[in-house]
This record gives sequence, structure tokens and C-alpha cells, in this order.
Amino acid sequence: MALSLIGVALLTLLLPFLAFILSMMGFPLGTKGQTLLTILDKYSPLNLFYKRRVARKANRIKTHYLRAEISDGSVSYNALVTNISEQGLCIKGLPEKFSSSRSFLSVIVHYQSEYYKLVVRPRWEQLQKNRSKVIGLEIAKAPDNWGKLILSY
Repeated sequence: MALSLIGVALLTLLLPFLAFILSMMGFPLGTKGQTLLTILDKYSPLNLFYKRRVARKANRIKTHYLRAEISDGSVSYNALVTNISEQGLCIKGLPEKFSSSRSFLSVIVHYQSEYYKLVVRPRWEQLQKNRSKVIGLEIAKAPDNWGKLILSY
């Protein structure tokens, strides 16, 4: 009995470390954005090796009345951009039926008389009480003038 408890404790401690090493080497360890590492982090009671406390690479800038069109290639929706950075943006006001399961989405951000076409990767989504969605997006490809918008906002 004591041996099995030690084995479970040892396995609980070593699995997150092994998953971390494998994920750093580029091995996909999960599906739909969840890696084995994040699953173990969430459910492991003795997780001492890894905490999901990753600092943001860029500061978010709150936006007001910034409009966007987001598309998965077949359906397009209008929404509002709540914040932006050099590497990401947050969009709210999407219908519940909008699916962010695609690897990449297209977003056109409208600001004054200009528009910025972005290729983005969904990172998280949240369903609001009013049944609309908020989605966090990582920018995979942006036009050269995107940084200019960030500086001017």
C-alpha cells in the first residue's frame, strides 16, 4: 500500500515535468489548444514544477468603439474590439454560434478611414450571460501599419 502511494506521488510529480520537456521540444500533447501540460496543471494536486502564470509579452491597450469583422472563411460577423496589442486583440459581441475552432481566422479592424487585415489564432473564448462570446486572439500576421495604430491609440 505504501509503495503504491509513493508511486502515485512520484508519478504526479514527474508527469508535469515530462510533459513540459516534451512540449518545449515541440511535441503536440493535446487537442484544441489544450496540451497535456495544461491539463495536468489544472488537475494535478501536487504540481510543483509548472504554474500557468505566464506574463503577457505586450501590454493591452483598451479601445473604444473600434469595429471589426471576423471570419472563419465561410461566415463573417461584426464585433467590437475591446483591447489591442502588438501581438493580440480581444473581440466581444460575437453570436454564441460563432465557432473559433479553426486554426486561423481573418479579422479586419476598422479605425477612422483605414482598415487592418489580420490573420489571427484563437486563444480563448468566454460565453457571456447575454449569450454573446468574447474571444482572445493572437496575431499570426499583421500589416506593416498595425504597429502604427498601436502607437497612435
